[in-house]
Amino acid sequence: QPAAPQAPGLRSAEQTEPLRWPPLREVAASLRFENRRLEIAVPSAEILNTQVDAGHLRMPDLWNPTYLEIDARGTGPLADGRHVLATTPLANQLGGLARAIDVSGNGDIALQLGVPLNKALPFRYSGELLWEPTSAPNTERTLRLKGTDLQFSGIEGRLRFDDETGIDADEIRANLGRQALEIEVETHGGGSDEARTEIGLHGQTPVARLAEALPSTLWPFANGEFDWHLGLSLRNRDAVQQTPPIDFKLSSKLQGLALSVPAPIGKSASEPRAFRLSGRYQDQWPLPLRVDYAELGALIEIDRAPDGTLAPQRLAIDLSGQPAALPPARSIEIGGALESLDLDPWLDWAAGTDLTALRDGDADDQLQLLPVRLDIDDLRFNALRLNDLEAVLRPQADGRWEIQFNAEQSGHGEIRLPASESQNPLRIRLERLDLRPLVEARGAETEARTADTRADPRTFGRLDLEVEQLHYGDDLLGRLSIQSEPRADGVRFETLSLKGPHVDAGAQAEWLIDATDYVETSLELDANSSAIGELLRESGFYSALSGAAGHVQLDLSWPGGPGDLSLARARGRLDLEVGSGRMLDMEPGVGRMLGILNTGALSRRLSLDFSDLFEDGFTFDRIQGEITIGSGKARIRTLSILAPPADIEISGRTDLVEGVLDQAVVVTPEIGVGLALAGTLAGGPVVGAAVFLADQVTDGAVERLGRYAYRVTGPWRDPLIRRVDTGGSPSVGNLFVGDADETEEKVERKPSAGTTNAAPATREKTSSPFLEDF
Repeated sequence: QPAAPQAPGLRSAEQTEPLRWPPLREVAASLRFENRRLEIAVPSAEILNTQVDAGHLRMPDLWNPTYLEIDARGTGPLADGRHVLATTPLANQLGGLARAIDVSGNGDIALQLGVPLNKALPFRYSGELLWEPTSAPNTERTLRLKGTDLQFSGIEGRLRFDDETGIDADEIRANLGRQALEIEVETHGGGSDEARTEIGLHGQTPVARLAEALPSTLWPFANGEFDWHLGLSLRNRDAVQQTPPIDFKLSSKLQGLALSVPAPIGKSASEPRAFRLSGRYQDQWPLPLRVDYAELGALIEIDRAPDGTLAPQRLAIDLSGQPAALPPARSIEIGGALESLDLDPWLDWAAGTDLTALRDGDADDQLQLLPVRLDIDDLRFNALRLNDLEAVLRPQADGRWEIQFNAEQSGHGEIRLPASESQNPLRIRLERLDLRPLVEARGAETEARTADTRADPRTFGRLDLEVEQLHYGDDLLGRLSIQSEPRADGVRFETLSLKGPHVDAGAQAEWLIDATDYVETSLELDANSSAIGELLRESGFYSALSGAAGHVQLDLSWPGGPGDLSLARARGRLDLEVGSGRMLDMEPGVGRMLGILNTGALSRRLSLDFSDLFEDGFTFDRIQGEITIGSGKARIRTLSILAPPADIEISGRTDLVEGVLDQAVVVTPEIGVGLALAGTLAGGPVVGAAVFLADQVTDGAVERLGRYAYRVTGPWRDPLIRRVDTGGSPSVGNLFVGDADETEEKVERKPSAGTTNAAPATREKTSSPFLEDF
């Protein structure tokens, strides 16, 4: 039995030996002549190592020969079929394909040939390859693409081919490693110069199998399995080349694959996301590839090492389309434009993900990341939003990052991210920052929300933040500085300062965790202001105070992190001292409570109609107070308001969660106003003057006799104010306490904000509840 001849040598993709058919051996044949027709039946023969078990040769017209028609069927090695495609006249159409593969195993073949007997006629062929399922030993069928590690095994199905339509198959099954495949083959434009053969491979692959075949540090962020389709396209006229160019496209909707990273990269398993990897393979390296993933595009260039391993050489990524070109060698370039980006999910993801594996590997093999350039229409970070953001992120050789950006809300900004093992701080510089959207977003949250104890203050590290112009809306608050230092049990904010036109404030704070994982934040604040009224107005807290220089000390602590401050859980102490100022128009409920203060106008106006005083406000000389905070309540230990017409002492508590007051107020008019006025009304100016003189002689004893006491209860915006006994001290005000309830019914209560004004009830002339019976 002769061995199968080897494929002839090739030079520049041209045959150096003539194309010819291998000889038939061991032929059993019978000839039949009928008129001008010749038929040869070949029940058995051998061609190479293939056994022919049914063959016919026909020449319909011996007098006018055109074609020798050959039909043959046989079984033999797939290598024989590859040899026939490469060395016979079939090589003119299929020789390049044959030379691109190695095969093993056996199969069945049916072949129909039209061998022209006239040089003007074309060669004709058609046939079918059949691979039946088999379990016999040593019959494994394989096909390997030369120059790659791709080897298909377990091939089953039927492949058809002819000179007009090309190759066609739709029911071939094979395995690529452990991956089961379905293969389809189709020729487009058969018979034309632009005819192409399309090969499609379908499969479903779990991520675990991909991680085994293609090791990468990125696989831990993927989970599931997904369907995919690999399309190979070969132009038929290129098949004669030794290494024909093959266009390929790997595509998938990625349904079933979950990517555990935030948007716009991440996705759930059920969400479809278009993916495509495409390129042209011709055994030439490096090999350029194109990637399309939803709106993201990338260009990759990979190279093959002498040991056959593949590695990327350069990469360009555009978050909003396809990059224009590849970057320089051994580098990565990232850029693009995004309509929106939410940073919170990315920060949460980074905090809860072990990213050390991404930095594994030999630094010499890693590509250099070039400056990252991003344009983001709407960037969200917690309650902070930045519009029209333009950012450049520059990685440094020592592992740190330098970020420069411009945004509508912040102006120019710079961020310096330290290297992972560095002791340097996170350095942030902002040209300006508006607090209003942050405060408004904070106000929309419930005060009773649970503190976030998941954040570990030990991971906060060093921070160096400066905001050159801190604003609240259009008002400038000043220059903000924050500096922090880590501790073994958390972090201490060494510097918290705000210096502006109306404030000079400094503070220290600690954010700590104990052995039971209890997290707490504490703050010590010392602030001076030349105009507290202006500062409160510009901060958006209070707009009814004018002037008033002052000093405030605050010690406060609460469970959770700095962002978990809640009046329901905070505890501490507030000491304040405010200089002279004026309270202007108030909210209806606040104005009603501060009607207490308006009684002092008696020293300047002996009139019973004080309704306009609620609109004009109240002038004071000094306010001093000490307030403790705890269990959701503010307890006023002492709060003194000293004013020319009267001194006011307030004590009691305020429910900070429910907004309910329970306070005692004592008004002590100056120069015995209460008694002097009563004496004037009862006995005339002489009696009033006598009372005034007695007060001066007794060092205010007469004045103390004129005290009035009140009880303030109910909601902050609409409190109930009742006159009560002064508590045993002799006072003219006590003379009217018995009528308090009756008088209270006569007092018209001002409507709360948002309510309509009701018709005035029948009542005394005065509009102040503290002037009843005067």
